[in-house]
Amino acid sequence: MKLLNNLSKELSGSVLVIGFEDNSSLVKSLKENKKTTIVYTLNSNGNTILKKQNKKKKLNGEKDINIKKLSKELKKQKQSFDYIICNFETILPFFRGFIKNSILTANKKVYLYNDISTYNVDEIVYRYKRYGCKIKKEEEKNIHLITIESENIKLSRLKLFIYRIRDLFYDFFEFIGNILIG
Repeated sequence: MKLLNNLSKELSGSVLVIGFEDNSSLVKSLKENKKTTIVYTLNSNGNTILKKQNKKKKLNGEKDINIKKLSKELKKQKQSFDYIICNFETILPFFRGFIKNSILTANKKVYLYNDISTYNVDEIVYRYKRYGCKIKKEEEKNIHLITIESENIKLSRLKLFIYRIRDLFYDFFEFIGNILIG
């Protein structure tokens, strides 16, 4: 958490925080920071509820937003963010779609905060690097903070479609492999 608290003091502009409660130290320090103009939070009630019932997320308690359609909903509101700070465990069920949404929604950087045992960090880095993002990894005990620079990225529909199909096959074969092994 020290990495995130230090990070929250440096940020300026609009920030979207996903997967952290409103009373967490990160959100409090972002709201106290005078450089941040707007801080939105998308909270969750747990991974299983989100996955099974496809619950919608709340944007500052006012508007329900489905995390799968994050960029589309924010485009309707003509809202984009300078930074996105995300707890990776929250978006893990929606990770395939979140990559595209985070690149389209964040103007400057995306920060993914996760536990080492949650997911293969090299796969996260690979999936973002193919879009031409610059990536920096930081570690603290059992925690990773992955910084993704999403400035000056050009996306084409064909590229997005090919990457989505590739990710779908990768996840499918990983799932089959897990069933055969376990």
